[in-house]
This record gives sequence, C-alpha cells and structure tokens, in this order.
Amino acid sequence: AEEREQNNLLILFADEGQEIITGAESAFADHRAAGVIREARATIVLATQAYTSIHGSLDKRYADVLLLNLSNELIFTVANHDSAVIASKNIGEREVVEKSWGWSAGKRSYNYQRKIKPFFEPYRLRKLPKFTAIIRHCEKPFRKKLIPPINPDGSFPKWFTCFRPDYGLRQWFKGKPQPVTQL
Repeated sequence: AEEREQNNLLILFADEGQEIITGAESAFADHRAAGVIREARATIVLATQAYTSIHGSLDKRYADVLLLNLSNELIFTVANHDSAVIASKNIGEREVVEKSWGWSAGKRSYNYQRKIKPFFEPYRLRKLPKFTAIIRHCEKPFRKKLIPPINPDGSFPKWFTCFRPDYGLRQWFKGKPQPVTQL
C-alpha cells in the first residue's frame, strides 16, 4: 500500500478507442506516444469492437506499432475473421506432433509431423461463450477465464446466479446480499 501511494496511478480509459486515435505523423503521434506513456508508468485502456477498427484511424504499419505497445489484452468474443486472426497470433502458437497412419503392403505405417498451431484457432475466438475472455498478460501465460457480471453493490445478478449456481453459493459464503428484484 505504501509503495502504491508513492507511484502515480494514471489511467486513460477509452471506450470506442479508435475514436481518440489520430493518424498524425509528428513525434507526438499516438502510435509513438503509447510506448512513452507506458514507460512513465501510466496505463492506456483502449476498448474496441475489433482490432480492424483501429486500422480505420491509423495506417496499418502505425496500427501494428500501437498494438505492440498495448501489451496486455482481454479478448472476448471476436467480431470478425480478420480480428480473430490478429488475436490468435497475439495469444501465441505451440508446436504439436500430428500422427497419421496407413496401410502399405499389408503392414501398418505411422507418420509423425511436427506442426506449429495456434493455441486458439480464429474460429474458436469467434465462438467464445458470453462472459468468457482470454486474458493475455505480457509477462505471464494466457488464461481463459469466466468474468461474471456484477451489480453496482458487488453482488452477482439474480439471472446469473440462476444460470451459474456456483456463483450464487460463492456470494452466499461471502455474505453479500442477494440483489433485490423489482416486481
């Protein structure tokens, strides 16, 4: 807590983040400033519907620089295929060994191939369930997590606890009040 008091906590929250980005060519352009802002221990939170919406505000090469400087991501259901491909690449890839077999001259033969595949194929990112996100931190491995909705008082909505009773129990154990439903 004492360490946090000594540090500045500067956060820029930008919903529809593509609306505040400019395609300026100067030294203070957004794609260049993001790295400087991060080094100053400030945070930029850009929320967009798709990665491709940033390309409408910036040239592709500048958009790529900006996306590299925004190093942590919360990826919910992805809006379009191009954004799903970008998100899949950002999450990362792994090496897998694929095994195939067949018959030749009455004997079974096996073939092993090493392939590099993404952790999440783009089609899987387009079909993520509601409230499920891929959390990609710059220094840690990615995680797939359920991020439940909450009411202003910190409790879970009644409709959600009916859908996920385990969260209703969690709320009951913590002693949070059940939300009041209006009739």
